[in-house]
Amino acid sequence: RDVETAEFAADLRRDDPEKVLDHAWAREILTDALEKAGKILAAEGKEKYFKCYEAYEMAEGERPTHQALAESLNISVVDVNHYLRHVRSLLHQLILERISDGVTSQEDLEREMNELFSG
Repeated sequence: RDVETAEFAADLRRDDPEKVLDHAWAREILTDALEKAGKILAAEGKEKYFKCYEAYEMAEGERPTHQALAESLNISVVDVNHYLRHVRSLLHQLILERISDGVTSQEDLEREMNELFSG
């Protein structure tokens, strides 16, 4: 945690503070959504869905191909596509729920989503 705090402080000194805070907030929202998604999927007996997502989206270096992922998880390529879509949809829902808590209109929600996750 101390390293993260030091890095955050350095970012604030170096970059536009509003952008740094937006990035930190987006990271917190995504981290929270990932944690919740993992718990939801585990409760539904769909741990393999989350393993598939992690292996693909959070791969260090080059992402595995869908074929390689299917082989490593002992599932079909169609299943890989389905699992990834399912987890992405769940994450999108969880992120929307979290952001919608702080806005008053659909327009504000869309603006927040665009600002936080447009790059």
